[in-house]
Amino acid sequence: MNRLKNSELIKNAAFLIGSNGLAQIATLLIYPFIARLYTPDEFGQLAVIISIHSLIVTVASGRYEQAIILPKNAVQASDLFTIGWRIAVIISLLIAPVVFLIQRIGFNLDADYKINFWFYLLGIMVFTAAYQQLVNGWCIRYKMFKIIVGSMLVMSLSNAILKLILGFLKIPDGLLYSFFVAQIITALFLFVIIRRNSNRPLVTHCTADILVTAKAYSNFPKYNMITALLNTFSSNLPIYALALYFSGNLTGQFSIAFALLFRPVSTYNSSVYQVLMQKLVEMKHSGSAIWPMIKKYISKTLFLTIGPGIILMLLIPQIIRIYLGDNWTEAGRFCQLIIPYAVGALISGSLAFVPNIFNKQLKSLIIDVVYLLMRTGALAVGIVLRNVYIAVGLYALAGVLVVSYQIFWYRKLLIESDRIIGIQG
Repeated sequence: MNRLKNSELIKNAAFLIGSNGLAQIATLLIYPFIARLYTPDEFGQLAVIISIHSLIVTVASGRYEQAIILPKNAVQASDLFTIGWRIAVIISLLIAPVVFLIQRIGFNLDADYKINFWFYLLGIMVFTAAYQQLVNGWCIRYKMFKIIVGSMLVMSLSNAILKLILGFLKIPDGLLYSFFVAQIITALFLFVIIRRNSNRPLVTHCTADILVTAKAYSNFPKYNMITALLNTFSSNLPIYALALYFSGNLTGQFSIAFALLFRPVSTYNSSVYQVLMQKLVEMKHSGSAIWPMIKKYISKTLFLTIGPGIILMLLIPQIIRIYLGDNWTEAGRFCQLIIPYAVGALISGSLAFVPNIFNKQLKSLIIDVVYLLMRTGALAVGIVLRNVYIAVGLYALAGVLVVSYQIFWYRKLLIESDRIIGIQG
């Protein structure tokens, strides 16, 4: 039985990683072209918009998309989808009026960037992203991983193709237009696909117990949402710090370095996260021991990543110079500083659902508050010393320390759970 479970787990994880990997390879192949079609300052503008967009998206559905997989009752799961969808509509509609009010009181939104127009379009971008998250949560519940892969392929390929076309045509704000249109295309793709599926969420029908369901899973907006907001804000801190205290060029250089390292990490994490979470929830419901499988997963991941990570640290400046061109030398130096953090995040990120399974969202929130303070302090030191490398290096060091502690904590939770199962057995 365990062999069957493990083989299914490996099969699903390999399918997601392989399929998403193809999309990422296609994206990476066009980077040498778009890096020469757009300036680092333009990438800096995109990074500012994406950082604000991702910040709002973390609260756009109340994090109920993470709860969809948990109920045994399919009706409750559909109610959770509906709750998240309604929250997303309200938040998205509020964005433009809030932007207008901020401008009316005299606050300059764009600083050095001429992107005020794009702040008004954030509502559309936020809603489409929140809808994608909710559909992905639904697809994880029913193991519809092909739909998840399809949406990621549509997003990556449409964004990449649009960047190339608009770059060759010298369209102003081509990077921003590409991101905006790719979000809409992906949301429409998911809308059409999920409506054709028999296991679709009934968003137009609500049960009488929808408020009871919302209350039963209230830890997700109370803790998970705040945790995600803090984590997203602290992840984007370098973008805000570099944009405000250094330059648009360095902001763009850092955003490319971070994307080159963390886009593969994020792809891997989201693929493994989705499969592992679905499997571990099943194992917890059936009373099966979990830690032995996770221990083997952590050991193998470390074995396969530490060696290549060290080699990459030595060679990455030369690789980036050849790959992107002479204008991106700072990106190579940033990559050297970030690689150890990326290796640690490869493991902790794929296991980030563990606190949800054991209802430990409050402690997860506390860890992220500490994480935010550490990252803020790290960047502040670099800003005071006017040294961008110290800022980014200390930021990465804070990341290594926190993800190491998270892995240790996840281990403790899983071992304790298996011990209780043994006692009960």
